[in-house]
Amino acid sequence: MPNDGIVGLGLAGLAVSPMSSFMERLLEGSRNVLPQFGILLEAESGEIHFGGHDASRLASPLQWFPVDHHGYWQVAIQAVYVGSELVDSCVRGCHGIVDTGASRLGVQASS
Repeated sequence: MPNDGIVGLGLAGLAVSPMSSFMERLLEGSRNVLPQFGILLEAESGEIHFGGHDASRLASPLQWFPVDHHGYWQVAIQAVYVGSELVDSCVRGCHGIVDTGASRLGVQASS
């Protein structure tokens, strides 16, 4: 997909200063806007929606996950599978960081 810029969507906890957090500044300056964004990535195009998402673009119902870190979009992982093979049951807890600027998936080992 061609790109024409980068928008940092990190939370305020990672920002150098309060003025450096795009999301915080957007929410601070907007009324009646939900603290949400939706991203659609296709081979030749993409979309970003601030304050919600485009329900007509969903392939399946949304599942909401609480963010459990004050800087990253970090979520709890219940288990890690590759295909049908269990790689880590996350018995002691695993966390993953959702990052639209990364081209790979990484989850720390639970041991």
